[in-house]
Amino acid sequence: MSLFVVLKNHSDWFTVKMWDVLTIWIKEVIDHKKLPDTKPTYRFAEHIFISYLMRVQLSHHDYNHLFLVGITSIWLSAKLVADDSNYVEMTVDDCVFYLENSFNIEDILSMERQMLKTLDYRVLLKEYIQPIE
Repeated sequence: MSLFVVLKNHSDWFTVKMWDVLTIWIKEVIDHKKLPDTKPTYRFAEHIFISYLMRVQLSHHDYNHLFLVGITSIWLSAKLVADDSNYVEMTVDDCVFYLENSFNIEDILSMERQMLKTLDYRVLLKEYIQPIE
């Protein structure tokens, strides 16, 4: 079952076009910021994004909220993928910039807390990349 089908089952207003717009935007932010290990950063951000959306109920009024979830997923991923040899800092101010000031610093910090609580703080990279046995 694809990730889109899983999301579609939870939200009848979430369309393929919306998913495409969000995933392209996430890739563009990661590339523009020149975050390390672009592919793992993107995949982990996508994993966090999907995992969070699977646990919450959004309405069609929350379209812009999806971008807040997206940037917070990127921010968490950037923190967890980087190591000392390839660290590129992504700040909360960067997040506000990429959201074109649609949300403020407190919105992003609040979303980070909400996402971590919703995911029971289970966003460790090593758990994500371990093979399933």
